[in-house]
Amino acid sequence: MLEISKVADTLVNQAAIFNCTFKKAWKYYMHPAVTENFSYEDIVSYINEKMKLGQEYLK
Repeated sequence: MLEISKVADTLVNQAAIFNCTFKKAWKYYMHPAVTENFSYEDIVSYINEKMKLGQEYLK
């Protein structure tokens, strides 16, 4: 079973590899087994929350 953290990490990496947005990476470069079990909105929300926590840590 995949964890949301691993899916989020994969999405970030796919967007970087293909030099595209998270949305495009989700639609075109993520495996269907992943996109069927997780929603794009949940993954992006998770990424945003982690980025927010990281920014607060740096303050």
